Amino acid sequence: MGSFLRKLRSLFLAGILVIVPVIATVLALRLLFHSVDNVLGPWIGRVLHRQIPGLGLAATILLIFLVGLLATNFLGRWLIAVGERVFGSVPLVRSIYSAAREIVHALATPREKQPFKEVVLVEYPRRGAYAYAFVTAYTTLRTAGGEERVAHVMVPSTPIPTTGWILIVPVRDLIYLDLGVDAAIRALFSAGAVAPPEIRAKTPPA
Repeated sequence: MGSFLRKLRSLFLAGILVIVPVIATVLALRLLFHSVDNVLGPWIGRVLHRQIPGLGLAATILLIFLVGLLATNFLGRWLIAVGERVFGSVPLVRSIYSAAREIVHALATPREKQPFKEVVLVEYPRRGAYAYAFVTAYTTLRTAGGEERVAHVMVPSTPIPTTGWILIVPVRDLIYLDLGVDAAIRALFSAGAVAPPEIRAKTPPA
């Protein structure tokens, strides 16, 4: 009887391992569909006097393509530059927009052109606790005691890493990770639930 119950338990767990990721994926896609569909769907519904599921999603995709087409010509680039200056002039909007832009660029651009140069661990907010961070630039800090190589690192917030903190940290205090930017961002978006099974340190770049 005990063997039979253990077999049932094993089969039940095997089914859970298959079904739960499928359900989670379906629910996430459903949430994404409704979220995007609701961006333009209600407006289109008021124009057509009827709601058509999916029309808002199609209109959003079309809008993205049109914006992409606009962004690839001279007038579009000028308008985008003007818009960025407007966003950059508002303190709170500036921080949110710039961080969100950096995240999107990190996901969309090739690795060698990414604004985030390295994934590191930095002791933050206290000694003995580590946070994911992205190196954005290197510089030399000169003081009365001499000079030292430091890194500008962005410590993103979770689970929506579009805001965060910029720290200037000595390079010697950073732990460089053999981890891609996209993998680190996935871990941040999932609040650590989709963390890599192993975090491996690597030699800092020259």
